[in-house]
Amino acid sequence: MSIPPGSKSPYLIQLSQVLLDPIGSLDRWSEEYGETFTLGGKKLPPTISFSTPEAIRTIFNAPSDTIGYSQKSELVKSLLGDGSFIFLPELEHQRQRKLIIPNWHRASLNTCGQNIIAITQKIIGNLVPGSAFDVRQVMKRISLEVILEEVFGSDNYLIREQIKQTLISLFELFDSPILASYLLTARFFPVLLEQELGLWGKVRHLQQKLDSLIYSEIAWRRNQKERQKYDLLSLLATSSDENGQSMSDKEIRDALLTLIFAGFETAAAAMSWMLYWIHYILGVREQVSNELNSSADFTKPMEIARLPYLEAVCNETLRINPPALSTFARTVKKPIEIDGYYLEPGTGIDVSIYLAHRRKAVYPEPNKFRPERFLKKQYSTYEFLPFGGGQCRCLGASLAQYEMKLVLATIVANFRLELIDPRPIRPKRHGIVILPSDLKMKVI
Repeated sequence: MSIPPGSKSPYLIQLSQVLLDPIGSLDRWSEEYGETFTLGGKKLPPTISFSTPEAIRTIFNAPSDTIGYSQKSELVKSLLGDGSFIFLPELEHQRQRKLIIPNWHRASLNTCGQNIIAITQKIIGNLVPGSAFDVRQVMKRISLEVILEEVFGSDNYLIREQIKQTLISLFELFDSPILASYLLTARFFPVLLEQELGLWGKVRHLQQKLDSLIYSEIAWRRNQKERQKYDLLSLLATSSDENGQSMSDKEIRDALLTLIFAGFETAAAAMSWMLYWIHYILGVREQVSNELNSSADFTKPMEIARLPYLEAVCNETLRINPPALSTFARTVKKPIEIDGYYLEPGTGIDVSIYLAHRRKAVYPEPNKFRPERFLKKQYSTYEFLPFGGGQCRCLGASLAQYEMKLVLATIVANFRLELIDPRPIRPKRHGIVILPSDLKMKVI
């Protein structure tokens, strides 16, 4: 087997560098070792980071018996369940995708535009003019309301409110540095995840409460078959695959939690960056406003989402600040050549979204926010991949992009915001996402 060069630092040191300074580490390693490099020092089997379009094309199009993609995180499994589609073997993973994606698109893209607009108007409209607000927290509220509306619909309002408040309590715990330290330790000592100590004990208690609420809601939806509903839970509860097999209650529960946890924080992060960039780069907000003034009809959300400059702003945000730095981890199952390197079974594969979006050959001046690049060129799915790609592309990608466009359009058309501090914002890691640190704005 041939592998590319990489940092000789021990695995634990590299891991700490990625956790504490992921962007700085990736920039440093790519500058020193090139576009393809080995991660983890002498740790075996090795993990290779790829970011060229040619390598990404090979990886995304490889058969599932050559490159696998099931995940191994015990922490994520303890939260989402071992029936979550991100942990399933390839065939079962694909079965669930075929059930979820058509329902997700039908439930979301054709019916949720007005909901997104209304939720955004309500939440931004309740902010006190002239007072500073934390952009990430406000975007989290919008993101959570949107995804709960699409997943659970408007029925059983009291149950949905209980689910929402339980999720909010969970997310607040995950913002705690104490819990973050505990979970980092549990990465090396998974037995800690089986305990109910301190804040982790509170997480487990809230998780049990959330499970009880979701299972009771699934049971209720299964008994409402005669009623036509378009929320994702109702559709999954009454759908079956080509063999007539329905998803079990546990499969639905695990799928819903996966979609909520994976889509909530990533969408909030992307929308936070989007608001930062359109107010930090002179003229961008004004161009969005001019396009909306000349073309927008807010009774037709799908038409708003097709506005070219609005879409370009959202795409450039996703390029320069992708929701996650890498795609789902993959593992070589059969020998394969990628980018001139011959990889043996067991080799880990990391597709770096961040570095793929920073290639100067594809994106001139890659560190500059320039929406116009998406008006001049259409990029391939191996050059622009904010939601990953291949057989494990993010299931909520279409909804996330739709939400970003309508949230931005609603804010620009109805409100005037201003950055509290016009200086550049430093990116900060929070779980799997990279956030704009301490981003404050005000309504003027």
